Amino acid sequence: MTGHQLALTQAALDEVERSLGDPDLTPATVAARVGISTRYLHQLFAARGPSFGRRLASRRLERCRADLADPDYAELSIGEIGWRNGFTDPSYLARAFRRAYGVSPGEHRRAAATTPHADAVAPVPS
Repeated sequence: MTGHQLALTQAALDEVERSLGDPDLTPATVAARVGISTRYLHQLFAARGPSFGRRLASRRLERCRADLADPDYAELSIGEIGWRNGFTDPSYLARAFRRAYGVSPGEHRRAAATTPHADAVAPVPS
C-alpha cells in the first residue's frame, strides 16, 4: 500500500471507531465520509486483511466485551450494551458473542464481575 492508501485506510478505520454505535453504519456511509467510493473502500480493506463487514462486527463485539466487563456499565442490560455498540437484535448479539468468545454475554459479565482479569473469561480471538 502507498502512503496515501494507508492514510485513507486509517481514516476509514477511525470513522468506524467513531461510529460503532450507529446501527445503520454501512460501507457507503464510511466511504462518503472519507471521500472515496465504496468500491475503493472495499479494495483498501481487502488489501489490509478483514473485510469492512468483518472488521465492523469484530470491533462492535470487542466493545461489547469490554463494556460487559466494565463496572461502570453494570446497570445497563446486555441489550442496552449491544444497542450502544450498534447491535439492534439482542439474540444476534448473543449468538455472535458466543461464536467469537465461546461464552454468552451474560456468562462473560458474571465471570468478569468475579475475576480480576476479565480477559481470562472471554479471550480475544487471534
